[in-house]
Amino acid sequence: MIFTHLKTAALLSLVVLGSAISEAAQRERPAAPAAPAMAGKVVEVAKDGKSFTVETAPAARGEAPGKAVVKFGEKVAVTFNGVGPDGAKPTEGYVAQVWLAEGSKDTAATVTFSGHETAGRGGDIVGVVSAVAKDGKSVEVTVGGARGEQARVMTVPLDAKTALGFSNVAKDGAKLANGQRITVWYADDGKNAGKVQVYGAGEPGRRDEKRPDAAGKVVRAAADGSTLVIEIPPTERGGEATRMTVKIGDKATTVFNNVPTDGAKIAAGLVAQVWLLAGEKEAAAKVVFTGTVPERWTTIAGKVVAVAKDGSSITVEGQAKVRGEEAKRVEVKLTAKTKVAYFGVGAGEAKPAEGLMASIRFLDGSADTAAHVTFTKGAVVGRGR
Repeated sequence: MIFTHLKTAALLSLVVLGSAISEAAQRERPAAPAAPAMAGKVVEVAKDGKSFTVETAPAARGEAPGKAVVKFGEKVAVTFNGVGPDGAKPTEGYVAQVWLAEGSKDTAATVTFSGHETAGRGGDIVGVVSAVAKDGKSVEVTVGGARGEQARVMTVPLDAKTALGFSNVAKDGAKLANGQRITVWYADDGKNAGKVQVYGAGEPGRRDEKRPDAAGKVVRAAADGSTLVIEIPPTERGGEATRMTVKIGDKATTVFNNVPTDGAKIAAGLVAQVWLLAGEKEAAAKVVFTGTVPERWTTIAGKVVAVAKDGSSITVEGQAKVRGEEAKRVEVKLTAKTKVAYFGVGAGEAKPAEGLMASIRFLDGSADTAAHVTFTKGAVVGRGR
């Protein structure tokens, strides 16, 4: 794995790789698992641990929720997502997805339990910008309000260190404004926003959209943004990069992702994905630009290769950055205040262990003490959180 302060070259590789998946590769993807037979909140767990009760959605509008008792089969496969330390056990309040044994109406063959622990994985606040302070030092976020839930407004202070990133915004749209979707991660003080990701109203990509005609790093751009030159990586190892001139007319759509405040401008250093007008070789119909936002925190990810006997630290091994080099190992300290979440683990496995993958965010200003750790085992099954 890599340090997540991405360099432009790494970002370009990811963008090009994502756009270059062949149709054959897509056909070879494994089929999605069948939908669960039932899903809902766990409202009771039997004292002997052999069954649990799930509250299911009402069968029709106006009806009361249903309840179903689920028995664990002898060879049941159980997975836990979004649980804290020692939380890999059936627990009231978890969400359960249940796949029944063949021919049974109440005995589970597979169960996925999802808890509420995210360790910062999904942000501390997710909502919509409803007001921006005139001095730019705070933003009001409206949270909730869907499906009859009462909306609430939260004031989020911003400071000089807050890392602001904007995605899905149009040209010159990288600034806070009402109506934007926003995700906030608090700083370690729990008061100010440490990191903020904002999603604007630019045209999003569509699942049915064809692959871009070209993708590469912007090496030169006209001052008015009307033309640019991109460098396209070679398609074969040892090949030479090529350059392409792209013309952006008044009717072309431009979208910017992962850019800092006031960073939604066509400039050298961005990565561009280009869709050309029909029959044209240079004139763009749409261009999606991707930038880099400076990270607030040091983050690493890799495989756990050692765990201290007292559980106070783990050693994580990331991938070597250059072929032939040894992978880098980092010792990470865990404290009583470290927020920890486990995904894809089995019963009783919510504890640091060799072989798990770990995504780590360090404390402000620290390079060895974890603020958040997400441990993952294998493929994560079920919806999680």
